[in-house]
Amino acid sequence: MDNQFYNAFEKKFRGSSTDIKGRLMQYSGILNHIQSSFNNPTVLDIGSGRGEWLEICNDFNFETTGIEINKSFISILKEKGLNVVNSDALDHLKTLPNCSINFITCFHVIEHLSDAYLFELIKEMRRVIYLNGFIIIETPSIDNPLVSSKLFYQDFTHINHINPDSFAFLMEYAGFKYIEYYNINGGPLQDGEQSKLTRVFNGIAQDVCFIASPSILEKNISKNLSKELYVAPNFLAAVCDYDYAKIDFLKKNKEEYNHISQRIDKLEKTLSKIYKVYNMIPLKSSFIIFLRILVSILRSIKYILGRCYVFFKKLLSKSILETMYFIFNISPLLKNLILQLIADFGFKSISSKIESKYLQINLTSKKSNKFNHFLDTNFYTSQSAQRLYEKITKKGKGKL
Repeated sequence: MDNQFYNAFEKKFRGSSTDIKGRLMQYSGILNHIQSSFNNPTVLDIGSGRGEWLEICNDFNFETTGIEINKSFISILKEKGLNVVNSDALDHLKTLPNCSINFITCFHVIEHLSDAYLFELIKEMRRVIYLNGFIIIETPSIDNPLVSSKLFYQDFTHINHINPDSFAFLMEYAGFKYIEYYNINGGPLQDGEQSKLTRVFNGIAQDVCFIASPSILEKNISKNLSKELYVAPNFLAAVCDYDYAKIDFLKKNKEEYNHISQRIDKLEKTLSKIYKVYNMIPLKSSFIIFLRILVSILRSIKYILGRCYVFFKKLLSKSILETMYFIFNISPLLKNLILQLIADFGFKSISSKIESKYLQINLTSKKSNKFNHFLDTNFYTSQSAQRLYEKITKKGKGKL
């Protein structure tokens, strides 16, 4: 395959260098352990690609060497000032002495290799690694249905689906004493609702990584190596989560159903009692007629009360109020009686309004009487006013 083509392919489908570095930083636990365990640790990276992992290792002050067969990538790596060898991985490993490398890494390479080549590669890794050194190998997870059935075949050079259990056995057979593999890099729906089937297919681990060493590790060291990994559920774990979520959902719905069922039972019992009482009525048809008559009477009463309301509302007009004011002034006892009758008929608000209007008119009348008395006093003390009055009176008699 053309070298330039694969470079363009990586840019489109694998992601930017920034994205790749972000994913690779999950191995910071093992990088810190190696940094504290060795002086000037040596790192050999097989299939360095665009060099993201070598750059990270250089930041940790490791002595790095990359192996890359693609000449297009070699140019990029050298432009970055990275130490790389343009060679076949197995050929280069065979040139190295026993136990000469502290740390060997291999990211998304073994799925490109045949079984026979892979067996030889693992044997050579075991030969050149330090007894307390480490190996990291990362590859696509065949446990993910979307990866194994579709995404795996995006890359034309992928030829080997790696079964993690078989591969772990291969490493054990080659002489590695410590071998652990982890499902990592969950899909975009990893944190989605567990009750949704889409999480099972697009939320589980997309890759699997192997961490191995020729030496047996203590439990606390093993835990530190993997504590930063982006661990994600595998297919079976996600299916179990889905099952448990559905069972919990059904359980809650069953509780709600039982609650509603109990309420329906109570309602049925209440209706049964009503039906029994209804059956005790000897003349059902007569009872229904009685109810209809009662409804008609109530409607008539409602109509009468409505007309009364309109009548008393009209009583609030100016002319009637003035008449009532005249009656109220003649007999306060009659006033109280009329207002009480209006209130007793259920029109307390109208009674209150009439009384309020009466008090308002009474107050206005008192103010008018005071002013009229003032005018009368001025009239009788003014000679010009009396002459004018006589003149108007005479003219009036003449017309008559």
